[in-house]
Amino acid sequence: DMAKKKKPGPLYTPAQIKAIRGKLTQSEAAAKVGIKLRAWQSWESGERVPSAQSLILLRLLEESKI
Repeated sequence: DMAKKKKPGPLYTPAQIKAIRGKLTQSEAAAKVGIKLRAWQSWESGERVPSAQSLILLRLLEESKI
């Protein structure tokens, strides 16, 4: 599947993305990662997957470093 080859690194499932957000609102989490609220919502709903750069920021958020 060509689409899968374009997706970067270790991917997070929508449930994992929601878990990473923890007690933050979607808006707060999006701001920490530097994306629009709608983009965060699309990750949690599974409509879209994070870019390679966003995956790095998600990992930092997961580790509570941002």
